[in-house]
Amino acid sequence: IDAQPVPDGSFWLAIPPGIRRLRLVSRSGLARDLLANSVATRRLGVSIARLALTTARGPRDLPLDDSALTTGWHRAEPGRRWTNGRAGLALRGPVVLHITLAERPAYPQPRRIAARIASYGGCKSVN
Repeated sequence: IDAQPVPDGSFWLAIPPGIRRLRLVSRSGLARDLLANSVATRRLGVSIARLALTTARGPRDLPLDDSALTTGWHRAEPGRRWTNGRAGLALRGPVVLHITLAERPAYPQPRRIAARIASYGGCKSVN
């Protein structure tokens, strides 16, 4: 399921009936490569500020320390929680999941990919 962008910079996903688990997959990199002044070697995916669900019962926030956040999540920090690039969620569809990012790190581009892009004369950004 592809995330749909919202003009405010957040995203939403429509989770169909029958789905019980999903994985949020994103780019990732080492903290020391993504964050200024960091020497940490933990793998970081995206920094999430808020998760919200809309079900037949209405909307509600999903706390960033909720047990529905299964594997692939780092410990919650004030105002955010990082994924490792493959974060699991235990949700029962149908539900709309709304994701608000805390920040967007600049992911480094591996040299071999940069070289391949250069050999083709550049590329068009699709971010």
